Amino acid sequence: MVHASSLTPFSSLPPSTSQSQFQFPPASHHTHCLVCYLIPQSKSQPHKITNKPKPPSTTTNYPSNTDLGDILMRPSQQQHKENGKLEQEERKRHWKMAPISTQESINQFNYHLAVQNTPTSIRQFNQLLSAMVRAKTSRHHPSIFSVYNHLTQTLEICPNKYTYRYMINICAQMNQLNLAFIFLGRLLKEGHRIDANIFNPVLKCLCSGNRIREAAVMLLHKMPNLGAVPDVFSYNILIKGLLSNGKTDLALQLFFKMVKTGGEYEPDVITYTTIIDGLCKESDLTKAFGLYQKMYSMGVIPNIVTYNSLINGLCKDGALDRAEKLLQTMVYEGHEPDFVTYTTLINGLCKRGEIEKAKELLHSMISKGHKLDVMTYTTLIHGLCKNGEIEEANKLLHTMISKGHKPNVVTYNILIDGLCKHGEIERAMELLHTMKSDGLEPDVVTYSIIIDGLHKNGKIERAMELLHSMKSEGHEPNIVTYNILIDGKCKNGEIERAMELLHSMKSEGHGPNVVTYSILIDGLCKHGEIERAMELLHSMKSEGHEPNVVTYRILVDGLCKNGEIERAMELLNSMKSEGHKPNVVTYNSLMNGLCKHGEIERAMELIHSMKSEGHEPNVVTYSILMDGLCKNGEIERAMELLHCMKSEGHEPNVVTYSILIDGLCKNGEIERAMELLHCMKSEGHEPDVVTYSSLVDGLCKNGEIERAMELLHSMKSEGHEPDVVTYSIIIDGLHKNGEIERAMELLHSMKSEGHEPNVVTYSILIDGLCKNGEIERAMELLHCMKSEGHEPDVVTYSSLVDGLCKNGEIERAMELLHSMKSEGHDPDVVTYNILVDGLCKNGEIERAMKLLHSMKSEGHEPNVVTYNILIDGLCKNSDIKSAMDLLQSMKSEGHEPNVVTYNIIIHGLCKNGEIEKALELTQIMKSKGHELDVVTYSILIDGLCKNGETERAMILLQILKYEGHKPDVVTYNIIIDGMCKNGEIERAMELVHNMKSDGHEPNVVTYTIIINGLHKNGEIGKAMELLHSMKSEGHEPDVVTYSTFIDGLCKNGEIDRAMELLHSMKSKGHEPNVVTYSILVDGLCKNGEIERAMELLHSMKSEGHEPNVVTYSILVDGLCKNGEIERAMELLHNMKSEGHEPNFITYNSFIDGLCKNGDIKRAMELLQSMKSEEHEI
Repeated sequence: MVHASSLTPFSSLPPSTSQSQFQFPPASHHTHCLVCYLIPQSKSQPHKITNKPKPPSTTTNYPSNTDLGDILMRPSQQQHKENGKLEQEERKRHWKMAPISTQESINQFNYHLAVQNTPTSIRQFNQLLSAMVRAKTSRHHPSIFSVYNHLTQTLEICPNKYTYRYMINICAQMNQLNLAFIFLGRLLKEGHRIDANIFNPVLKCLCSGNRIREAAVMLLHKMPNLGAVPDVFSYNILIKGLLSNGKTDLALQLFFKMVKTGGEYEPDVITYTTIIDGLCKESDLTKAFGLYQKMYSMGVIPNIVTYNSLINGLCKDGALDRAEKLLQTMVYEGHEPDFVTYTTLINGLCKRGEIEKAKELLHSMISKGHKLDVMTYTTLIHGLCKNGEIEEANKLLHTMISKGHKPNVVTYNILIDGLCKHGEIERAMELLHTMKSDGLEPDVVTYSIIIDGLHKNGKIERAMELLHSMKSEGHEPNIVTYNILIDGKCKNGEIERAMELLHSMKSEGHGPNVVTYSILIDGLCKHGEIERAMELLHSMKSEGHEPNVVTYRILVDGLCKNGEIERAMELLNSMKSEGHKPNVVTYNSLMNGLCKHGEIERAMELIHSMKSEGHEPNVVTYSILMDGLCKNGEIERAMELLHCMKSEGHEPNVVTYSILIDGLCKNGEIERAMELLHCMKSEGHEPDVVTYSSLVDGLCKNGEIERAMELLHSMKSEGHEPDVVTYSIIIDGLHKNGEIERAMELLHSMKSEGHEPNVVTYSILIDGLCKNGEIERAMELLHCMKSEGHEPDVVTYSSLVDGLCKNGEIERAMELLHSMKSEGHDPDVVTYNILVDGLCKNGEIERAMKLLHSMKSEGHEPNVVTYNILIDGLCKNSDIKSAMDLLQSMKSEGHEPNVVTYNIIIHGLCKNGEIEKALELTQIMKSKGHELDVVTYSILIDGLCKNGETERAMILLQILKYEGHKPDVVTYNIIIDGMCKNGEIERAMELVHNMKSDGHEPNVVTYTIIINGLHKNGEIGKAMELLHSMKSEGHEPDVVTYSTFIDGLCKNGEIDRAMELLHSMKSKGHEPNVVTYSILVDGLCKNGEIERAMELLHSMKSEGHEPNVVTYSILVDGLCKNGEIERAMELLHNMKSEGHEPNFITYNSFIDGLCKNGDIKRAMELLQSMKSEEHEI
C-alpha cells in the first residue's frame, strides 16, 4: 500500500526551503531582485533563467538512501531533444491499443471495480489513469491507489514513467501533495527522465493552496536542479498564483524577466492574458491596457479570453463606453464574442442601470445562437432589482422558469433582496415560501437578507422570530447574520440589546470578527458613548481581534464629532504605531472634525502630512477643506484650493462646486456664484438640486426674489426638478420680503406639481402670516397641515405663540401652549421665552414669574435669555430691586449672566436716575470677567446726558476709546442730543467735527438732532444752513428731519415757510407722515388758522395719510379754543365713526372749551360719558 509514511517529504529537501526565510520585495524593488526574494540563500545556487541549461548529470540511477534534494539533473538542449524523440517512440510503442475516450475509460474502470477485477497490464492501467486525469474528477481516485498497489505488489508489475506521471497528476488533483512527492521520488530513483510536465500539476496544486513561496522555490530552484527545466506553462502557473495572492508587483517582475530572457521563456498569450486579468481585477486598467499594447508590439495576438478580461475590467470600473468600443475592436479583428463576453457586458450594463441596453444585448446574444443559462437570467434580474424595477425582475423570473431554467438559490436571493430594499417585506416572505415549495432550500444568505430587510423596515421582533425559525429548521446563522442583527439593533438605538447579541453569539460558538466589533463601535459612537466604544476597542484587542483601518476610522470620526480632536489625533498616531496605515477616509474624518471646530490651519497641515506619507487626497478631501474655508469666510483660499486640486489632476465634482457656490452666496457674491455655475456646466459637471437651492437661497437673502424665481423656472426647463427645500427657500424669501400672498400662491403651485410641502414649508408660511398680523389665516393653515398628515413641530407652535403674543392675545397663546402639550409636542425654552416676553410686554410680570417656575417644575431649564427677558420686564416696570434679586437667583442656579443681562440692569438704573449705582454695577461686572462693550458705555453716557451731566459723559467717551472700544454713531448721537438739550449747541457742533476726524461719519439722525437743537435755540438760519450742508455731504434728510424743521418753523410762527417745506419735501420724494401733518395742523391752529388746518386734514386724508388721535385732539382743541364747540363735537363723532377712539386729552380739550364757554352742565355730562367709556381722568 502507498502510505504517507513512505513519503520522501518535500519538507526534507535542503534547509533552504524553510518558509520562514522568505521575504517578498516591496513594490518599489526592481525586477532583478525577484529571484533573490523568492528563493532563500542556500548552498545550492538559485536557478537563473537562461537559454543554455547546465550539462547533464552522468548518473541516472540512484541508491535508495539518496536525498531527493541532492539529485541534480541538468540535461543539455541536445540531450533534451534526443530524449524527446526517444520518448515519442516509446509512447508509440506503449500505446499499441487504440485510444479510448474519457467516458469509455471511466466506464471500463467502474466495470473493473464492480467485478472485483483489475487491469492485468501496466499499459491498460495507464490508459485508465490517462482518462482519470483528463476527466479531472477525484471521485474515483481513492480506488486507483488500491488498483496501483494490487498491480505493483500482488502482480509485481513494474510501473513505468507514464504511470508515475499520471499518479502525480491525480495526487495533485486530490490535493494530496505528500503522495505526489512519493511518486516523484520513486520516478527519480528509478532513473526516469523528468521534465516540466511532471512538476506543473504540483506547481498548480501549491498555488491553488496559497503555498506560493514553496511553488516559487520549486520553479526557480528545485526544478532546474533536478533537470526539469521550467517551461512557459510553469511560469504561467506561478504568475497566476502570485496574482491570486495579491502579489501583482512580483508577478509583473517575473513577467518582465521572462520578456528580457526571451527564447523558450518568451511569454505567450496565456501569460499576457493571466497578468491582464489580474490587473483588471485590481482595477489597474492603465497597466492592463499597457500590457495589451505590448502584446501587439511583441507579436502576440490577444485571444477571446484576453478581451473578456479587459471588458470585465472596464465594466467593473464603470467604463461601459470603452468596453463597447473594445468589443467593436475585437469583432473587427475577427474574434466573435462568446457567452462570457455577452454575460460580462450585460452584467456591466445592469450595474450601471442601463437595463434597456442590457436587454438589447441579450436579444443579440440569443440571435447569435448563444443559449441563456441561469447565470444570465440571474444577472438581468440583479440589474432590474438594482434599478428598482422589481416587477420586471419578477416577470423575468417567471419567464426563465417557463423556458425550463430552474432558478437557483442565488436567483431567489437577489429577488428577495430587491423586494426587501424596496420595502416589500411581505412579498419577500412569500417568495421564501415559494422557493421552499419548489424544493429549493434557502441558505443562510437568504435568511440574512430577510432579517436585514425586516430590521431596516423597523420590524425588529419579526427579525428575531426569523432568526429562531432558521435555527429550528437547521440553518445555523453565521457571522454575517449576527452582524446584520447587531447592525440593526445599533441603528435602532438599541445598543444594550446589540451588546447582548454579541455575548449570545460568543456563547453559541460564533466568534465575532472585526466587522462585528466595528459595527458595535460605530453604534456606540453615534449614540455618543465614546468611552464605551474605546473600551470595546481594548476588549477586542485583548481577545485577539485586530482592529482594522475601518475600526480606527469610525473611532477617529466619533471622537471628532464629539469635539475630542486631540484624542482623535492621538488615536491616529496609535494606529500608525501598531502598523495600521490610515487611509484617505480616516484623514478625511480628521479634517472634517478640525474644520467643524474652526481649526482650518491644522486641517491644511494635515493634507500636507498625508501627502508626505504617500496618501493621495481625493475629491472628498478637497471638498471638506473648501467647505471649512467657506464657512470660515475664506472664500479666496477656497477658490485657490479649487485651482490647486485641478492642477494636481483631481477633478472636482458637483459637491465641490455646490460648496463653493454656497460659500460665495453666503458671502453675498452672487455674481461670482453665477459665473461658477456656468463654469461647472462648461466643464461637463451638471448642477444638481442642491447647487440650484444654494443659488436660490443666496438670491433670496440678497433680496433678489425675481431672479430667484427666474432661476427656479430655469432649473425646471433644464430638467432639474426642484425639491421641497428649493420651494421652502423661495417661500421664506417671499415672506421675508413681505410678499405673503405670493408665498401662499407658490405653496399651491408646488402642490399642483406634485411636490409635497413639509413641516418646514408650513412653519415658514405660518410664521410669515403671524408676522403680517394674519393670525386667523395662520391658525387655518395649522389645521390644513394637520389634515394633510403633516404634524406641526415645536417651531410651528412657537411661531404661532409668538404671533399671538405680539398681537396682544396672551390668553390664546397660553391656550395654544396647553394644546401643544396635550398633543404630545413638548415646548422648548424658545417657546417659553416667547410667552415670558409676551407677558412682560403686557405688563403681567407676576404671571411671567409663575411661568418661569412652571417651566422649571416641568423639567425645562431656563437659559440666560429667559432671565434677561424677565429682568428687562422688571426694569421697565421700575422694579429694580426685584431685577437685582433675580440676578442673584440666576447666579445661584448656575446661570452666568452675560453682558446683555448687566446692560439691561444698568439701563434700568439709569432710567431710574440711579447713575451711581449703575456705575458701581460696571465694577462688579468687570470683576466677574465681563468686558464692558460699546452698548454698556452708550447706556451710561445716555444716563449721564439725561441727567444733564455732559461733562462726565465726555469723560466716559474718552475712557471708552482708551479701553480700545470704538464708539459708534449712536454713542456720539446720544452725547450730541444731551448737549443740544442742555443748550450746548456749539459743543455739539464741535463734537460733530471731532467724530468726523475720528473716522465716524455723522448720519441723518445726527443732523436732525442738531437741527432740532438749533430750532429750539431759535437759530433758524443756522438750522437751514445745516440742512443744505448735510445734503451737500450726501446725507439725504428723511421725514424726521423735515418734520423737525417744520416743527421749528411752526413754533417760530413761520407757518408759510413750514408749508413751503412740506411741498418741497414732497417734490423731492419724501412722503410726509401723520406726525408731519399733525405738527402743521397744530401750527395752524395755534396761529388761529382753523380753516386752513381743517383743509389740511382733508388734504392728508385724500393723499392716503390716516390722521390719528393726536391729529384729531389738536383740531378739537383748536376749535374749542376758537369757541366752535359744535364743530368740535361733530369732529369728535367723525373720529369715532372712523374708528379713532378719543383719549383723555381729547376729552380734556372739550371740557375746558365747554367750561370756558360757560356750559358747565354739558361739561359734567361729558365727564360722566368719559367715565362710562372707561377713559382715564
